[in-house]
Amino acid sequence: MPERPRFSFASVVHDPEVAAEHLVPSLDGLTEPVQRLLLLNEDNGLTTNLASLYNLLLRIDGPPLRAFLHPDVSFDPDFVTRLAAGVETIEAGGAPWGAIGIVGRAWDGGEYVWCYEIDSLQPVCTLDCCFMLTRRDLGLEFDARRFDQFHCFVEDYCMQCHEAEYGVWVVPAAATHAGATFKELGSRWGGYDRYRKRLDRKWRRRFPGLTTV
Repeated sequence: MPERPRFSFASVVHDPEVAAEHLVPSLDGLTEPVQRLLLLNEDNGLTTNLASLYNLLLRIDGPPLRAFLHPDVSFDPDFVTRLAAGVETIEAGGAPWGAIGIVGRAWDGGEYVWCYEIDSLQPVCTLDCCFMLTRRDLGLEFDARRFDQFHCFVEDYCMQCHEAEYGVWVVPAAATHAGATFKELGSRWGGYDRYRKRLDRKWRRRFPGLTTV
């Protein structure tokens, strides 16, 4: 009998063709299989409140480590192995962790941290929403009330981790995001500015050095 997967990969798919081009081939090529949780939200037919959908996916039974990723993310076959090594390294050092990603931003407006540009785990303030691995046993949820569209709910989750003294990290790995991270506006399209202000209002007293990708 095959071993139960150690990881779940969850994605809200707005365009099946995008997932078929990027995410699905990467999942098919993994050397270590994962539980797949792909939720079709074609043309935002279910809701534009992605945080609420992420909470739904977070509650589904499965492995204790769950990743949330965009359907236009691609990665090498050893990606899960690299993730597992990162988790083991953090836990071996005795540091509790809350979120691990492939691109993040250092505190106080510091540098962007990309998974393919580093050789070791790097602590960050927040992660880009294109990929975030978390632990289901943390008891945290995405704030679907304040962040009720596409922006800043992953960044808020990272700040919840910091508040609970769970670290946020970028792991060295070969993974890419074909979408907004590389475009001229990056994630700052649509209502980003409004939600970024909400993020500041929620956390500025507790974490004045907050910064986002």
